[in-house]
Amino acid sequence: MKTIKKIKLTNSVKVAIIVIIALILLFSVIFTVNAYLKPATLQKEVSKLEYHQVGNYNYVAYLNKSLLYEGKETLMPGQGTIFRNITKNINASLLYRLTINKYSKITGTYTITAQITTDNWNKTYTIVSETLFKSNGTYAIFSEQFPIDYLYYENITHQIEEETELDEKEPMLIIQANILLYIESDDEIIYETLNPSLTATLDRKTIDIEFGEDNEDSGEGTPLIKEVTDQDVIEERNIWTIILVLSIICLILIVILLKRGEKLTETEKENKKIMKKYKEWIVIIDREPIKDDSDVINVNSMEDLIKISEELGKPIFYYSKHKDYHNYYVLDESIIYRYYISGDGIKTKIVKCPKCQTKIEYSGISGEKVHVKCPKCNKEGDIKI
Repeated sequence: MKTIKKIKLTNSVKVAIIVIIALILLFSVIFTVNAYLKPATLQKEVSKLEYHQVGNYNYVAYLNKSLLYEGKETLMPGQGTIFRNITKNINASLLYRLTINKYSKITGTYTITAQITTDNWNKTYTIVSETLFKSNGTYAIFSEQFPIDYLYYENITHQIEEETELDEKEPMLIIQANILLYIESDDEIIYETLNPSLTATLDRKTIDIEFGEDNEDSGEGTPLIKEVTDQDVIEERNIWTIILVLSIICLILIVILLKRGEKLTETEKENKKIMKKYKEWIVIIDREPIKDDSDVINVNSMEDLIKISEELGKPIFYYSKHKDYHNYYVLDESIIYRYYISGDGIKTKIVKCPKCQTKIEYSGISGEKVHVKCPKCNKEGDIKI
């Protein structure tokens, strides 16, 4: 079974990964904020409610046996002249249809009246009293049948003529429906009427029936401006929010993984404990305090160095030039008390400057080549640890 080798990343690669993810996070924050600053609604013109209504009349004239219409029992519109003497009765019907382009709540009422009209007077009778019709959807329909009792209306005409002593010429019977319409959609409400009619002659040898011209009507509502959700903005917000959350998660995971991948050496662990425990006594310096004439005394433990610090009333200085080599000093005039910890392979080497003979102490990994500079005369050179 093959073992999987762990990939070790250099510090520059680690930094590059964190920088890239941080940049993605930054841009996602910017674009997410920008997306949420955009209005999530927009003004949109809602399609108008359009409707068409029509009221169509029809009739059937029932005939007596006659030589003229031999074998024919009924007459319908356009099939022939209706002669009063050979007609039993006439039945009429009204068919109403409404169509709408939107789902709506439809409510309406209708009445049908008959009006006898002359040059001098008119009288109205109710054929169908107020009737309710309802529908939910895009259409409504109703039909109503009723007789055209022309003999009844002719008798009323004759009675009024006797009362008034007027001989009315060409009295007419007007049958009219009064349809009141109420349409309610999500966007608007419309009130409309329709008054389809038909006329029939009275007191003549022929009964002429004609349909009115206002039996059909179309209309539309007012265009409405409505606030609707802008789906593009909502999608943009969702996308950038997801990217933002994923970027944060990735950054947190990368930092955790990189921290886990960086294992501290035993020397670093010990130094960390010392710095935590004695941080009030320790002062960090940026260069080594040992001079050419310094007398360096190494102590066995940090506790010993703490005792010396407390006895002399001096601070403890800390200096390190390598992660596995740490020095702690207490300075007392020409004497330097030192406690140091170093890892495996760390060595300390003291060299003399070839120019001024100043002693210089260097530490590093065994075999490592180090470039040095004399702190006294500034002479430079390379030494091998």
